[in-house]
Amino acid sequence: MPKHLQIAEHFRDRINSGELAQGDKLESERLIAESFGVSRPTATRAIAALRHWGLVASQPGLGTFVQHGGEPLVAENTDFADLDIRLGRAEQRLADLPDDVAARVDQLARSLGILQAQVLELYEHTLGLERAPSQPRQATHDS
Repeated sequence: MPKHLQIAEHFRDRINSGELAQGDKLESERLIAESFGVSRPTATRAIAALRHWGLVASQPGLGTFVQHGGEPLVAENTDFADLDIRLGRAEQRLADLPDDVAARVDQLARSLGILQAQVLELYEHTLGLERAPSQPRQATHDS
C-alpha cells in the first residue's frame, strides 16, 4: 500500500477510535512528514485522502481539523487501491485543464475544503446529467 495511504489509515484509525475528536486540529503537513519520515507531498496526499473520505476539513491559514468523530465513516475494509486509482485519474484530468479553468477549480476546492478532484468529478457528473438524453415518458393505457 502506498505510504500516503498508510499515513491516512493511521489518522483514520485515530479518528474512528475517538483518540482524535471532532474539532481537533491535525499536525501540520511538515510535522506529519517528519513524524513518518516521508516527503511533504506524501503528507499532503495523506491529508487529501482524509478530506476525500470526509474525515477532516482544511481551512487555509488555520490548519486541518477533524470534522467527524465516533462511528467510522471509512470502513476498515475500504478499497484504498481503487480510491487511489480514481484520485490519480482525476488528477490527470486536472492537469489537462486550461490554466484559467484549473485556477477556478482550485479556488472552489479551497473554499469548500475539498479536493480539486472532487470538484472536477462533481462538474463532470453535472455535465453528464445535462448531456444525457431525456427519457421519453412511457405512455399509459387505461383499459
